[in-house]
Amino acid sequence: MKIAVSTFTFYPELNGVANVSYKQAEYFYNLGYEVHIITRKNIDRDYEDEKITNFIFHEFEIKGSPLLYNFYRGEISKYIYFLENFECDVILFHAWQIWTTDLFYFTNPKKVKYKTIMISHCTGIKTSNTFRDKLNYILFLPYRFIMRGLMKRFDSIVTLSDKADNDRFYDNKMLKKYGLLNKRTVIPNGLDVQSYNKSKVMDVLKKYNIDYKNYIICISNYQEIKNQLETLKIYESLNANINLIFIGDYESEYLQLLKEYSKKLKYKHNIQFLVNLQQEELKILLYGAKIFLFSSKSECMPLAV
Repeated sequence: MKIAVSTFTFYPELNGVANVSYKQAEYFYNLGYEVHIITRKNIDRDYEDEKITNFIFHEFEIKGSPLLYNFYRGEISKYIYFLENFECDVILFHAWQIWTTDLFYFTNPKKVKYKTIMISHCTGIKTSNTFRDKLNYILFLPYRFIMRGLMKRFDSIVTLSDKADNDRFYDNKMLKKYGLLNKRTVIPNGLDVQSYNKSKVMDVLKKYNIDYKNYIICISNYQEIKNQLETLKIYESLNANINLIFIGDYESEYLQLLKEYSKKLKYKHNIQFLVNLQQEELKILLYGAKIFLFSSKSECMPLAV
């Protein structure tokens, strides 16, 4: 059996969608299936890495979003042609409002011979109340027609919950509205239960030049919606001489804002901002923390929690 996983983000990238899609691909490979990964190009992807040598990659250079002012651009025709001519048994599409899923809408149904499963990681319709968010909500409205069309075409749709609302669980609301609940299967995010000894925690702390003492940890990509600024304010109010460790996947403007704010704090020397750690290192540091702080403005079912 030939299975393809279509995801805009994949190992070595570290985020919820990348981690879930990797675990999924690994699981199917271990069952004996031929596994293909459809994703974006990443110059840091090492094809000799034993974690991905078992997969066959199909990469595309596509950027943008479903919003008209930043619409998809790049190898769009190449991707659509690929989807229409690719031979496999099933493709699992990860996430709404992203090119790997949305561009399937423009394929010719008569040319698509494989089954399709949509893996929803929830939606992000109006996750806060800034002017830009309100504007994006208005611009999002036409996208509902794309979602409806995709829902009708997908053979099955997996959601993280059966909750329905106007934000993170908007897809469930649409499935109910259009009488498509028979296509839905609810599968929440899973987790790995692991334990480590103190020496492993100390080794990772030493690697990043962090003194071993009680520490608070915050794991999220450095984005405004993840709201690490609130975490810094909470830390400031504690007024305690303990470490605070942030872990994110990549550098960003928001990270620079956090660094500037941290310079004003009394215990600024205790604050560490780490980027692009190995998954095992992240789990070890999480295991060794005394407090886990998570101040995101809006979430569905985050893997960090």
